[in-house]
Amino acid sequence: MFLIYGSIPKIQKIKKMFIQTGIEFRETKMKDYILTREDPKKIIPRHLLPSLWIKETDDYIRFLKEYGELTEYLKKFEKKLPKEGDIVRIIGGKFGSMGLEGTVKSVGKRVCEVETTVFGNMIKISVPISDVEVLEKESEE
Repeated sequence: MFLIYGSIPKIQKIKKMFIQTGIEFRETKMKDYILTREDPKKIIPRHLLPSLWIKETDDYIRFLKEYGELTEYLKKFEKKLPKEGDIVRIIGGKFGSMGLEGTVKSVGKRVCEVETTVFGNMIKISVPISDVEVLEKESEE
């Protein structure tokens, strides 16, 4: 069994191709995933393969058992949006190369205001949301 992940339009294209060629596949609850028994690398045109993620699973039952693990894996790639009080690292823009970390004081639609220290002085800077990375909070033991 193979799990195929890609953009929804690409998955739709692959499903149409599978239907036309009579290849059996199963849809999942997530529209950007499908399952097939056939090795998709032998069927899907080469120009589409780089934009897909293909994982072989031993069987459908094993896939269902690993579904939670797969979901957690995919969550790692989702960008976490900052909210007030989050600790963030500035990763882009004119402050990106400085490795600054700070506390989010306010969040707008496209910009957040971060309080940080530059050369020993506490300052507030406005940074595009795309230029910050929310840091994981350390667990308190």
